[in-house]
Amino acid sequence: MRTRGIVKRRSRPAAKRARSAAKLARPSVKAARPAAKVARRATRPARPDIHDEIAARRKALADLMHSKVLGQGDVSRGFNQITETAVQVLDVERASVWRLIDSGAGIECMDLYERSQNRHSSGVRILAADVPRYFEALQRERAIRAHNARTDPRTSEFRKGYLEPLGITSMLDAPVFLRGKMVGVVCHEHTGRTRRWKQHEELLASSFADFVALVLETAAWHEAEDALRVERDALESKVAERTRDLQDSEANLRALVDFWWAPFTDTRDGRKAAVMLPTVKGTIETWVANMDRPGLQREGAPSREDANRARRHRARVVRRRCAAGDGCDDSHSRPGEQP
Repeated sequence: MRTRGIVKRRSRPAAKRARSAAKLARPSVKAARPAAKVARRATRPARPDIHDEIAARRKALADLMHSKVLGQGDVSRGFNQITETAVQVLDVERASVWRLIDSGAGIECMDLYERSQNRHSSGVRILAADVPRYFEALQRERAIRAHNARTDPRTSEFRKGYLEPLGITSMLDAPVFLRGKMVGVVCHEHTGRTRRWKQHEELLASSFADFVALVLETAAWHEAEDALRVERDALESKVAERTRDLQDSEANLRALVDFWWAPFTDTRDGRKAAVMLPTVKGTIETWVANMDRPGLQREGAPSREDANRARRHRARVVRRRCAAGDGCDDSHSRPGEQP
């Protein structure tokens, strides 16, 4: 038993030495693995830094937000700038803005920008009856992330007539809402291999939809302001015209009053007196025509004595008419004057 114990004690160091030798041989194999990884990483294309990518996108959105074009109410130029920024930020081939037509019966392209061709176009129409599932998804979802647009049930209706002829494989669409109502949609279309859209890219698509709503709201505000300006100018023109008419009427009235109470010289008997002419209804030309009657010549402005003499003469005329039974007509008296 003692011998066996001694043998066991002596055999252990030998086994340990064998294991240690094996461990010493292993690092050479492990050291080769990092070198291979480094070589593979060197051959891979360098990915852009995520912070640099986010900073670039933030700058593009900030430039779009501070753009003067979006605040001028020019829908065409505003949509052009939005689509050009969208293809740059989301790195897609095509970006487009569509508006709802015929109370939701279809959509019409207002602006389509193709990155490779650097070209804008518009005018294409899509009816809701041809792609009903797509229109239902627009009403239900904040954004449509179709990684494979040709197989996604929401966008597969576009496959034969739209996706395959244009080489589109992935779609990212966001509806445009204005005052709680959907008025259009912004489409971002990727060509080539299918692409899996990320969550932040969906948020970016929704941001571009909000920019479209901003352009539409600004255009509506400018249109209302222009209409209000036209109405205000028309009202001011009418007020100015009415003011001129009132001024002319006042001038005519003053001329009538001055003519009515002007003193005349009766050349038939050589006496100077304020002759009270009868009331003549008509225009100022009718009153002026009476000045051509024979025997009457107008002189300067009446004095106080002439005015008193005219009032007394008027009173005598009225009394004679009353006595003769012709009626006491005092319609020729000036306002506030007693006969």
